[in-house]
Amino acid sequence: MSIVDISESYYSQYRSKVVDLSKDDSEFHDPSEIPQEREKTKLGTKDINTFFVQPKKKPLLMYEFSDGNITLKAILGDSIYGLDCNTLLGAKILLIPRYICRNRVIKLTTKNCQFLGGGNERCIEESSPSLKVLCRKLNINHEEAFLKAA
Repeated sequence: MSIVDISESYYSQYRSKVVDLSKDDSEFHDPSEIPQEREKTKLGTKDINTFFVQPKKKPLLMYEFSDGNITLKAILGDSIYGLDCNTLLGAKILLIPRYICRNRVIKLTTKNCQFLGGGNERCIEESSPSLKVLCRKLNINHEEAFLKAA
């Protein structure tokens, strides 16, 4: 079983792990470049600076399950106890018939999936942390990324 967050791009996830975003000024806005908006109040008008802050996204996780022969991809439709970003690799689930499958991706709900738990030491050792998975998806050398992140 593997878990990937698909709510934001792989590159932005990679960048948040490798680049120190506290020193990043790519979203710096020069106050002189920001258009001033005026708001009417009872006493007159006042200038308002507008900054666009993106709301925090709820993670949308894609799971990849395998029994050794068949590999399935799945996303969560409902919150299922035990299935989250901290689920151990090698954990077991029980798929109950009558699930929705579109484009080879199953939608997991509480009615068609039950988390059984467990974990596999071999899977945990062989699997890589999320940074290595992101590097593999982006075709980036993971050793260089680990050095940048350190």
